[in-house]
Amino acid sequence: MERKEPVMAPSVSALEERIPLTWREVNELASVSTQANAVEEPKPAVASPEGTTTVAAPAVAEATRALTDEEISALCDHLTPVLEKTIREALSQTLEMSLHNALMRVRSDLDRSIQPMVRQALERELRAEILSRALMRKGEDPQ
Repeated sequence: MERKEPVMAPSVSALEERIPLTWREVNELASVSTQANAVEEPKPAVASPEGTTTVAAPAVAEATRALTDEEISALCDHLTPVLEKTIREALSQTLEMSLHNALMRVRSDLDRSIQPMVRQALERELRAEILSRALMRKGEDPQ
């Protein structure tokens, strides 16, 4: 079977087309977002190397806006069942894998221990039978 290299679909645009920011602009935006108390005016549109214009980030006050109690409650109500389901599935898979591994170890230990036990019991019985026959020949009671 011949291996095929992955190919992007024609409908997918390149990363540079989707995000026209330069590293300098990204660093500037990152430094702006770390200054929570500083309020700046929105920057005018900047021309990117491709010739298209980009809109600057919204004001810092909007980006660092705190959630209201109602929004927090609504998010918790929405996310709790999803997170709980994901955690339960992960724990269930972990438990099943652990139990399966433990069962395999027990089976392996039993398989390894049965043969010597059967051999010892068989040898003991054969020796007892041989001893019993030997004692019977001499006329003694085996027990």
